[in-house]
Amino acid sequence: MLVTTDIRRVVENHLGQTFTEERRVKHIISVAVCALLLFPSLGFAGNKDNSTYVSFSGMVSVAEDSTLEIGDIKAELGLDTGFGLSVAAGKKFGNGWRAELEYSYRKNDIGDLTLGILIIPTSLLNEEIDVHTVMANLVYDIQNNTMITPYLGAGVGVGWEGEAEGAEFAYQFLAGINVEMSSQNELIFGYRYTGMTDLDYNEGHLTATAGSHNFELGFRHSF
Repeated sequence: MLVTTDIRRVVENHLGQTFTEERRVKHIISVAVCALLLFPSLGFAGNKDNSTYVSFSGMVSVAEDSTLEIGDIKAELGLDTGFGLSVAAGKKFGNGWRAELEYSYRKNDIGDLTLGILIIPTSLLNEEIDVHTVMANLVYDIQNNTMITPYLGAGVGVGWEGEAEGAEFAYQFLAGINVEMSSQNELIFGYRYTGMTDLDYNEGHLTATAGSHNFELGFRHSF
C-alpha cells in the first residue's frame, strides 16, 4: 500500500512538472507569435505607405569658389560658408520611391576675389550670392526594419541668382537618413550637392559658376 502511494506521488509530481513545462512553452510561443504579428507595425509603418507629405529643412551651405570669366580674363571668387532653406511637397508610392517638388534658397557672402596675383578682400566687396532653385526630385528610401531609413536621390530643375540674367539649368544629388519619430513624422539628416550651368551677367559678358555642398537638418510630415 505504501509502495502504491509512493508510485502515485512520483507520477503526480512528474505529470505536474510536465504540465508546468507545457504551459511555459505555450506561453513563450504565444509571446513570440504576438511579437511577430506586431513587429512590422512598430516604428516604421510610415516608410511603406503611399502618403503625401511636406518637408522643411535648414542647411549649412559650403559653396565652391566661383570661377568668373570676363572675356579672356579669369578670376576666382571665394565664397564664405552660408546658410540655406528648403521646402518640398511630395508623394510616397509605397515601394520605397517618392517624388517631390522643392524650392530652396541659399546665401553665401563673398570672401575675396583673386585676379592673378591680386586679391581683393571682402571688406571692399561687401557683396553676397543669393541662389534660388526649383527642383523635381526622385528619391529612393532604402527600406528596412528599423526607425532609420537611408535614402538616395537626384533632382533637376532651374536656378537663378539674384543679380544674374535669367534662369539656368540646375541639378542636385541627395543622400542621408530619415529618422522616424511617429507614423507621420520624420527627422531628416541629409547631404546634397547642388550645381548649375554658368550664370550670365552684364548681357553675357561675365559668367560665373555656382555649386555648393549642403548639409541639412529637416522635418517631414505625412498626411
